[in-house]
Amino acid sequence: MSGTSKTEKEEDLWGPNPYEPGTLMHTFTTSRNVKMGIYAYILLSAVVGVAFWTLWNGGALYNPAYGIARSPEREFHRMVSALLLYPPVTLWAVWYHYQHPRWTAPRGKYIKGRGYPLFSAYNIVAIAMLIAFSNVLGQVLSGGGVDLGLVSFSFGASFFGAWAGGTGIGVGNFFRSLLFGQQAGLGMVSAGLWDIGTCSVGAAIAWRILEPARAKGMQNPIWKVYLAGASIGMVHWIGCITITNGLNYYPIAMAPAWYAGVVIRYLPQEFISCPVAAIVSDIVVRSIEGRARRETQATTRRTTT
Repeated sequence: MSGTSKTEKEEDLWGPNPYEPGTLMHTFTTSRNVKMGIYAYILLSAVVGVAFWTLWNGGALYNPAYGIARSPEREFHRMVSALLLYPPVTLWAVWYHYQHPRWTAPRGKYIKGRGYPLFSAYNIVAIAMLIAFSNVLGQVLSGGGVDLGLVSFSFGASFFGAWAGGTGIGVGNFFRSLLFGQQAGLGMVSAGLWDIGTCSVGAAIAWRILEPARAKGMQNPIWKVYLAGASIGMVHWIGCITITNGLNYYPIAMAPAWYAGVVIRYLPQEFISCPVAAIVSDIVVRSIEGRARRETQATTRRTTT
């Protein structure tokens, strides 16, 4: 039996905490108070959100006073629900991502003990790229009931992770509404929030599935990559379609028919587009990290001869 402690094993797998004690990032990634504060924030938001949804004027789903589907009253209700739900889970996902220093480095560039800040050049470029990518796929190339925005959504989550992926996709959705009118008014806020939240949480789940093998220099089997992609799609479905829209945007008489329609039209895309994007991301990651390992091995051979 190995004498290595669990903490040492985890440090070897994920990397040691690289941030100087006393810095904001060190506190964010190590403080128990921060951890408990995030979970308390999630719990409080959930309680307030359920109370708001059920008690405010009798609840948007049931009260006819909220008017027809997509009325301004329902738009306001949807935005408040998004403000309550997505900021705390986004904060958790970013916190969880930065618990694993290996995850915070650019693909194939991790150096043990080096800190990678939130606003590194790599993350800024990734966010900008995803803003453009999500608008091209989600608006310019989509149509006829096919939402190619899910491809950018899943690729951003599976390749770039909770922080850069979620931010790029969420801000991209906001600009998609601003430039192309996908959402208007308060809906632009709701759309940006649900994409940031669901993409970041989906990324945290997908990376937890895939990164342990990658940290050991191993490849993930195709079924596991598909599972990671499908998990990203399901987080998006539950958050965006079921909770944010299904429980707020339509009256009870209309909601079942609307939900049946989106199940037929969009749910299969969550199980196709998101896993396909995750598989493409996995191929790219394997290529980048494989080249990085070969370069490291070549450097090691040169220095030892």
